Amino acid sequence: MDASFDHHELGLASLKIRLKLDEEGEYPEKVFDYANKSLKILDEIDNDTSLPLAMNLQLLGSACYNLNRFNESLGYLNRANRILRKLEETISDNDFNI
Repeated sequence: MDASFDHHELGLASLKIRLKLDEEGEYPEKVFDYANKSLKILDEIDNDTSLPLAMNLQLLGSACYNLNRFNESLGYLNRANRILRKLEETISDNDFNI
């Protein structure tokens, strides 16, 4: 359990670094590298059902787009979209009543 938790924390930390680099827009190669590290970690743990994994895939798609790797970009973005649809299906309408 502890190793899984550490991996998850590492994946989230890598995601945060990548978000910051993506905001700056100056280092698409570094964004791509951190995204791949984060993806490997989150893929092991989250089984295609987490928001951090979907965010990671969207930013990875963005990094690929900035590197003119358009086919890869579409693959990552499509996978993120599938995950977001799964998450949306699991949320009931009652969860949004305030």
